Amino acid sequence: MVAYDGETPVGCAGFQRYDHTTAEVKRVFIKSEYRGRGISKKLMEGLEQRARDQDYSRLILETGKPLVCAVRLYQRIGYRRIPNDGPYKEILESVCMEKDL
Repeated sequence: MVAYDGETPVGCAGFQRYDHTTAEVKRVFIKSEYRGRGISKKLMEGLEQRARDQDYSRLILETGKPLVCAVRLYQRIGYRRIPNDGPYKEILESVCMEKDL
């Protein structure tokens, strides 16, 4: 998904299949001058709806401990921390989260 200000792209978000019931959020990015306007929340809402439309029942994601605003956003919209797994298992700065759809 891409968010625009007029014809200028200002943010994006995407997911990919993780397994038959779960999709993984792979990217959420907002240009710095557009942060704090609720764009990432709207992109996440759109991703969640697209995931539901594709019959996924859960989204997972990985972010970093230094990305405090991102962690807060995910928590506010219903994501909860889960143990780091897969390629993130041994990365101390990683934060893995999930949300049932």
